[in-house]
Amino acid sequence: PLPLDYSKSFETFGLTKTVLKSDILCDMEDMSKWSHKGIGTIYQTNERSKDGSHSLRLSAPTTVDEFLGWGLGFGTCLASYDVGGENWEKYNRLHFYIYPDCEGARSIYLNLYVENDGEIKVPDQYGREGYHEINLINGQWNECFVEMTELARDKVTKLSFAIEVFGKERTMGDSLKFDVDNVKLELIENPEVVSGWQPADNRIIFSTTGYGKESEKTAIVKVANHNGKFQIVDYNTNQTAFEGDIKAEKTHIGSFETVNFTDFQKEGRYYIRVGDVSTMTFYIDRNIWEDSAWRVLNFMFVERCGYPVPGKHGACHTDLNGEHNGKLFAVNGGWHDAADMSQQTMQTGEIAMSIMEMANRAKEKGNNDLYLRLKEEALWGIDYILKTRFGDGYRAQTWGTNLWTDGFIGTMDDEGWRRIRVHNRAFENFVFSGIEAHASMSIESDEMLRDHLKKVAEEDFKFAMERFEKLGYEELFDIRGGVDHAAMASRSQYMANVSYAASLIYKLTGKQY
Repeated sequence: PLPLDYSKSFETFGLTKTVLKSDILCDMEDMSKWSHKGIGTIYQTNERSKDGSHSLRLSAPTTVDEFLGWGLGFGTCLASYDVGGENWEKYNRLHFYIYPDCEGARSIYLNLYVENDGEIKVPDQYGREGYHEINLINGQWNECFVEMTELARDKVTKLSFAIEVFGKERTMGDSLKFDVDNVKLELIENPEVVSGWQPADNRIIFSTTGYGKESEKTAIVKVANHNGKFQIVDYNTNQTAFEGDIKAEKTHIGSFETVNFTDFQKEGRYYIRVGDVSTMTFYIDRNIWEDSAWRVLNFMFVERCGYPVPGKHGACHTDLNGEHNGKLFAVNGGWHDAADMSQQTMQTGEIAMSIMEMANRAKEKGNNDLYLRLKEEALWGIDYILKTRFGDGYRAQTWGTNLWTDGFIGTMDDEGWRRIRVHNRAFENFVFSGIEAHASMSIESDEMLRDHLKKVAEEDFKFAMERFEKLGYEELFDIRGGVDHAAMASRSQYMANVSYAASLIYKLTGKQY
């Protein structure tokens, strides 16, 4: 995986903001307002502290013998501070320190909850708002903050920190420990804008990816003091390479000041300057999106399931299983969902096809390194959609989990709703037949795989047609068809997939359906 550049993170930027007011909420020297609920325990510790002599420690096991019944994963270790209904509206940021001590854990986070019982309830009746997941670096103090510009906070009753117990990944030990200290309420200058399209004060909104050499090049400006001009400055020489006028524009979403430097087409590294405000650097390049392709590819590699991703996780979910025709099967592979560790075969297939299309484009442009790496990642997804295909119209379609499982089939972390759902639905088979046909036409070096994909593309299209002729569109609303993301498809999307799959098979085989 590519290394993370923390210098460009929002967290690093946020800590540079000017603090206008700061008041201690809890320095962890008095534990009388803290309470515990759920798994594990909380206590005051003098092993380490950021300020003073003590910190608050949350401690929980990495796995348990039974589900708690509330919270996420196996359950939650919740440490709550009684705020007492205080009005926090004169503050716009929480600031605190967290030290994770989690043996062998490579992906670390702690949750923060704020509850408000004022005019607007937080969380609301649907459990929304007031939750924040904090990514952390293990084995060191992390300086953390949460801006709360638009969060209702006129009568705050509770502030909580929570460990979500998600099981034991390959290198992890038996316990999760988090020390929290020096929780402050702050008023900061230039908080982030949450709603609407207006930038924050003294900010220039630009394409952080950069701009194509011949593409449109614009940015939105909100700078208090300027002379009506903007400059494009060469990063290497610090000399102005282009200057233009700032223009006022009124659109259906608001009034803005904008800059346009489309006519400037010299490739290089630059930044925009308006008055005394400058952006981070960006590139102008004819192949500007190749960098984004590598970054997206990196993200997908890290999301692989069942594969040891260096520095992230080991080969996972080897015990997740389902049943078809009385036979038990185990399956992992493809890519995890972005939000948890679930797996949707449909989504893996769509991603595989998108990556394959990107690979074909890279090949056309002569970028062989990117082409080969994209093709490799696409084939990882193609392997999964073949692995989950049973050859009779049925597929292992979806499984849901937010756990690192224990590797033993039949234990509680792979039972119940976490088992893989198997069903035969025309919609999915239409989609997969198109993906298989496209992959067959894109593969050059593996003749056996290419021919196999051609064969199964035709078979899956026929399975889909047989079922569609019996049930039509109604199968999408039939729970027996399998309850998953595809059940939300519209009729127009259904028709488009049928047409697209038939077109690809015709292009591959010359056969009309």
